[in-house]
Amino acid sequence: MAVLSCRYAACLVKARSLASSETSNDDGYLARSKRPLEMLLFLLPFIAFYEYELTRALRVDDGVITNAAHLGLLRFLSAFGSGDLALSLPAMLLIVCLLLWHTLLRADWKVDLSIIARMWLESAALAVPVLVLSSVIGVYSASESAAASVEGWDALTLPAQIAVSIGAGLYEELVFRMMLILALHALLKDALAVPDRAATIVAVTASACLFAIYHPVDPAEVGNARMARFVFLLGAGLFWALLFLWRGFGIAAGSHMLYDVAASLLDSSSLEA
Repeated sequence: MAVLSCRYAACLVKARSLASSETSNDDGYLARSKRPLEMLLFLLPFIAFYEYELTRALRVDDGVITNAAHLGLLRFLSAFGSGDLALSLPAMLLIVCLLLWHTLLRADWKVDLSIIARMWLESAALAVPVLVLSSVIGVYSASESAAASVEGWDALTLPAQIAVSIGAGLYEELVFRMMLILALHALLKDALAVPDRAATIVAVTASACLFAIYHPVDPAEVGNARMARFVFLLGAGLFWALLFLWRGFGIAAGSHMLYDVAASLLDSSSLEA
């Protein structure tokens, strides 16, 4: 499904670029930071750190300590192998998917490393609105969600907690944005002949709702607190879905990962205080 999503994404991006003014500015930051090759190089340090911690600190007797999105991918891909290799299959799938996507676009393979550096800065800046939203609503969802959904969170070292946060941001964006939005858009537009704009609105809204529902409910939360958490997750899901459409998978994943990491660090510092 992920490979099919990448093939569809390549066709969609190419078709839209032909009809947009970006074709006259292919060397600009906004255009090149949306290319799969730049996305891959930007995401590689996150993927490498997560994979390292996954084999070093997140292994347990009955599996691994990870987020539900990554765990779902692991279970889906379990038919293709077991052991350490199987743990890396989702990451390998993502890397192959981005390389295939770039190949299908028939784009050049030249990389400007300053683009990658600016993607880090942009992702950090775009994590701030979600932190502000969580503060305004009174929800600090990243670390609390991780603690609620990952058994043994409190016993993890700080690097391992950061790795879990990175994995949550990375694989939730892969599942809910790249795979789900593109699959829904393809189904609605290509199979059911729904107009492009309507298909996009439905896909974005559905992905945000499913993203909010996917997160575990804290049994201790009732009434307004539970509603506040859902509103926050729905708002964050809409933000990252629109960011995915506007700035691409790399920036959306970067913003999500850096938000989760920042929230985890803030939570750890508040506990120590």
